[in-house]
Amino acid sequence: MPQKYHGGLVKILAKWAFAALLLAIVIFNVGNWVIYSKSKTVLENELGKRQSFLASVIAEGVRTSEMRALSEDPNSVFAGILKDKIDGLRKRGGFTSINLLDTTGAVLYSSGGLFAIGERFPYIPADKIAFLSAISGIPAATELYKAGGIYLRGAYAPIVDELGDVGWIINIEAGAEFFGILSLMRRSIVIFLAISVIVAIVCGAVLIRAGIEISRMEKALVNASTFASIGEMASGLGQEVRNPLAIIKASAESLKTADENKKAKLVEFISEEGARIDETLDGYLTFARPAGQKKNIFLGEIAEDIAEKLKDKLSIKNLKIKSERNEEEPILANENGIRRAILNVLLNAIEASPEGREISILSRSKELVVSDRGQGIPHKKIKSVFEPFYTTKPDGTGLGLTITKQIVENEGGQIEIESTKGGTRIKMEFNRGLNLA
Repeated sequence: MPQKYHGGLVKILAKWAFAALLLAIVIFNVGNWVIYSKSKTVLENELGKRQSFLASVIAEGVRTSEMRALSEDPNSVFAGILKDKIDGLRKRGGFTSINLLDTTGAVLYSSGGLFAIGERFPYIPADKIAFLSAISGIPAATELYKAGGIYLRGAYAPIVDELGDVGWIINIEAGAEFFGILSLMRRSIVIFLAISVIVAIVCGAVLIRAGIEISRMEKALVNASTFASIGEMASGLGQEVRNPLAIIKASAESLKTADENKKAKLVEFISEEGARIDETLDGYLTFARPAGQKKNIFLGEIAEDIAEKLKDKLSIKNLKIKSERNEEEPILANENGIRRAILNVLLNAIEASPEGREISILSRSKELVVSDRGQGIPHKKIKSVFEPFYTTKPDGTGLGLTITKQIVENEGGQIEIESTKGGTRIKMEFNRGLNLA
């Protein structure tokens, strides 16, 4: 059957798609910024700890005698040994500079020649907290700063004399190249944010345009589908009605010359085929017939009533029906439609069941389950059982389960089918509850 036109739904989906895209862009950019911020904080802390540790290690390797010699005579042998040692550590460690200071902040030696002997170390005003911490005996790192286009960070550590008092201070200045990478990452995030905003605007315009175009195309397809479905139904209806009419016509012709005994049989043929045409037409009209008035009904109660009326069909194959109602709840639905759906399912179960077997009906909560013990439906064919005109019966219309599915779905429910070689199980489950109005 033709589907309803859902152009408005397409527009809503386009809006939701744009909202999802916008949300994804926001989350991505916020996530990148959070990663950048956390990475920067962690790197700064770890760099500070590392440099404080290195300053302490270098300070512990400096002898008191060498520092006294440097303080008293910068050109003495012991002072020269200390200078060579500091220069070697600076080169191997890749430091920008290593500086030996007295407790007043005066430069005793600057490896790398950045600062003059005797001048006050120029970074002390900016590094006052770290310098005072080192004087008190605790190594400390400075804040990260940028000089000459590169990121630098310093650290101060105490050098103790023979009595264990802080006699001198060592300062190391080291580069932090990876902070340049972080700066580049920050610029990239800002650039990507700008690009993503532009992309979001463009995609939004494209989605809106696509939604309008899809709506137009969908409307055209629905119209085409409507005419195709009408043609398909007309073709199917003609085929279904033609065969019974042929039998009725042949029987009517035979009535002219038939004896009294044969006339009764021919009249019975005509009656049966007329009933078959009526059933076929009713099946087709079900697709277009609007739902009737709804009321509160119990699935198990209706199923048991239908089973009672099918006793004759059951007795022909010596079949039994076992019914179980367990904590059943009422549903709000059209009773005639539900009866038609359950009748179709039970008739299928009867036709599929071998002689002497049992059909079970289980009703619980808001669902009804009908199980037979037949040969089952092949796995490749089970997906086709709800399609219109699909049937494996010589005299079937292929509309029974199609109508059943439509009725169940129109009543806010769903139908499921499971089948093995040991039988078939059909479950109808509904969501609508009791009408309290």
